[in-house]
This record gives sequence, C-alpha cells and structure tokens, in this order.
Amino acid sequence: MRTSKLRRATLAGLLSVAVAGTLLAAAPNAASASASQCPASYFCVWEHSPFTGRFAYFSIGSDDLRRPIGGFVFDNKITDVWNRTNQLWCLFDGTNYLGPAKRIAAGYKGYTFEFNDRTSSLHYYYAPRFMTC
Repeated sequence: MRTSKLRRATLAGLLSVAVAGTLLAAAPNAASASASQCPASYFCVWEHSPFTGRFAYFSIGSDDLRRPIGGFVFDNKITDVWNRTNQLWCLFDGTNYLGPAKRIAAGYKGYTFEFNDRTSSLHYYYAPRFMTC
C-alpha cells in the first residue's frame, strides 16, 4: 500500500514537471503588464502593444492557444513578443503547428506585424518537424 502511494506521488510529480515544461506562467493582471516581466531564457507574448494586456511566457511552446492560460485564451490575440532565448521560434496561424508560420529570431522584441492577432500555436524551432517555419 505504501509503495502504491509513492508511485502515485511520483507520477503526479512527473506530470507537473511535464506541464511546467510547456507553459511556465501567465500574468493575470493585465493592467501591470510590461516588457520587464519577461524572464531571461523564455519566449514571452503580450495581448497588446507596446507590451501591455495579458501576458504569458513559454519554455517550449503551446500547440493550441485556444486552451486558457491563467484564465485567458491567447488564440488570435498575440500582438507583441520577446524572444529572450538563443533559439529561433515560430508562430503558427493554425493549432498544432500548422498553417502559415512566422519566424521570430533569437533576441527579437516587438510587434508581430502580419501575425498580429493571428497566432494559434507557437514553438521553438527544431528540424525536421517544423520545416514550414
């Protein structure tokens, strides 16, 4: 019986680590959003420009931004980004990394231009799966 509880606790711990790897945080208070809240080594997104509105940051990405993050749905609502990683990131028009894509270079901080309010998924670039980016 004790081993069973330990296994469940270990499984729960692994599950939370897996979830944390995809999304690390979201700021529920849109009024205090600013570029300064983006931590180093993460990809950050904001609802409005310049770096205002709802905010979230990612270590890997999200295959479906229709799922709420911190109670807010970011699907087709991302305007500004800051890529504070050393990797290329991709914004996708469709969920599951499908459809037209926009590359975001390492270090880029600013407006998403033709992808303003069009992003439904995002991920750091790695070949060969994301060849469209």
